[in-house]
Amino acid sequence: MSEEVHVQIRRAHPADYQAIIDIFNDAVRVGIATDESHPVTVADRQSWFDQFDNRHPLWVITVDGQVGG
Repeated sequence: MSEEVHVQIRRAHPADYQAIIDIFNDAVRVGIATDESHPVTVADRQSWFDQFDNRHPLWVITVDGQVGG
C-alpha cells in the first residue's frame, strides 16, 4: 500500500524565500539551469522577490507542506 502525498501549488510567502533560495543554490552547486557560479542569499535576491505582486505572483509547489519547487 502506498503512502498518500499531499501536493499543492500556492503563492509564495516571504517565509518561503529561504527554501526557494536553497533549491536555487542546489542547482548552482550541480551546474544546471543557472548562470550563477556561487550560491546566493535571500538578501542577494530580495529585489527579485520584491518584483512579484498580485498581477505577477511567485508560485511554489509544496509536498506535504514543505516547499519543493
